[in-house]
Amino acid sequence: MTDAGKGLGLTRSQHNYDRMTLLYIMDKGYPRDGLTDEYPDEFSFHEKFEKIENKLLGRNRWDVYDELQEKAKKLEGSC
Repeated sequence: MTDAGKGLGLTRSQHNYDRMTLLYIMDKGYPRDGLTDEYPDEFSFHEKFEKIENKLLGRNRWDVYDELQEKAKKLEGSC
């Protein structure tokens, strides 16, 4: 989103990082390995997705993957 050549050329900000991350979750679901915050970018809504991430990274992750992806996409809409 912030790349002038390939993206929308938006300024790099916390709000735009959150929007980009929420759009990613809406489109592709929650990343299988969880979200990685890299300075200076940190996802503001991380704790709202914490239960979903813990289950996706847990022992039974393959049993609940599709169900949790749907929950993540619905939760994204409320952020």
